[in-house]
Amino acid sequence: NKILGHAVMFPPGTVLQPGSSGEMCTFCHLMCCKGLGEPPIGKGKIGEIGAKRFKAFEAMFSNQDIKKFRAPHEGKFWKLEVVAVDTTARGKGVGKVLMKGVQHIIDQDGSAAYVECGGDKLPSFYKKYGGFNAGEITKMLKLDGDEDKDGVSFNALLRASKNGGGIKN
Repeated sequence: NKILGHAVMFPPGTVLQPGSSGEMCTFCHLMCCKGLGEPPIGKGKIGEIGAKRFKAFEAMFSNQDIKKFRAPHEGKFWKLEVVAVDTTARGKGVGKVLMKGVQHIIDQDGSAAYVECGGDKLPSFYKKYGGFNAGEITKMLKLDGDEDKDGVSFNALLRASKNGGGIKN
C-alpha cells in the first residue's frame, strides 16, 4: 500500500509559529511547486536559490496588501496549508478526492477557508476543486539568479463559508 497524497490544514484560530511543522509544510510546498523535486531534509540541501526563495516567500507573509486581505478574516478561517499528490498519481483524480475531504471538514462548522499557493497551476486547482473563489490577491516573487525570469506567483485565496459569507458569523 502506498500513500498517494495528503492534505494539511489548521482549524480557525490556529497560530503557526516560526519553524513549526506548518511553516515547513508551506516551504516544502513552494519548493515542490517550482519542480525542484522532493522537499529538502536539511538547510544545507536547499541550495542558494532555494534559500533566497524561502526568504522571499517568508517576506511575502508580511506584505501589507496580503495582511489587509487576510485581516478581516484572521482567526475565523480554516488554513489549508498544503495538498500534495505523489508524482506517480498526478492527473488521476487524487487531488480532487483530497479536496472533497477538505471541503467536507471545513463545511462541518460552516467556516471560511484560506490558502496561500505559488506557481501557475495551483490557484486554478484550488478554485476548481476547492471553491476558493470568494477573494484573491496575487503578488510576484522575482529573484536574481532564479531560473524563472518572470518570477513565481504568490496567491492568497479565500473560500466562502458554507452559509455563503466570507467568514463564519
